[in-house]
Amino acid sequence: MGKITIISKNPGKGIYSSEDETWEYLNKLVEGDLTENAENIIIKTTDNEIVDNIIVVDKEYIYANTPEFITYRVYLKFGGGLQILLNKNKKDQTKFDFRCFYPEGFKISFEADSEYIEESLNDSSFNPVFSKKQFLNNQELPLLFQGYMKGLFVKPKKGYLLFESGNNGGNLYFDKDYYNEFVDNLNKHYYAGRFAESNSESEWMNFLRKIKNAENVENPDLSYCKIYST
Repeated sequence: MGKITIISKNPGKGIYSSEDETWEYLNKLVEGDLTENAENIIIKTTDNEIVDNIIVVDKEYIYANTPEFITYRVYLKFGGGLQILLNKNKKDQTKFDFRCFYPEGFKISFEADSEYIEESLNDSSFNPVFSKKQFLNNQELPLLFQGYMKGLFVKPKKGYLLFESGNNGGNLYFDKDYYNEFVDNLNKHYYAGRFAESNSESEWMNFLRKIKNAENVENPDLSYCKIYST
């Protein structure tokens, strides 16, 4: 068990800022101790009167897994049911963040040494390099889903394609090698005439061009990404 020490606090910006009552409550969650084992992260607050006096984070509820951190979903009883996220730093496993689902939302960074080290987080075979970023709107995202469902696209290894939700769509972050494989796969179907056979040829052609024009990125901020499920 390790005592929680606050590193920094940010209530969020603009429409994503936490209401006073919620922000006050969230701060009470990081006044206490943290325990960890193979199945759970457990936070026990010093305030015994709040409904989330003991928070049990089930490690099966993974929201994202990147080279920098692993993120879990946290289900609170407050307000009739509130869902937030918990980041755990991989390089320094004593450091955590409670945060919102949106980049502009709240974030409380803290540290606690439970003396538990999760060796699986240091798996050397998991080493994606995210070098490409592209925004897809709400009309283009279904094409991506259809492509995977119909076997048009080669599927990535888990954690090698990430998604960051945004207004009217979201950003895809591609691992370097997977991006090249994905584009080669798209080109193969294009030259084989698969898109021309479709009732949505123009949509597929626009999709192909957009993927090929993905933005080059280096060490992008992946804090608000989740694994894209295929």
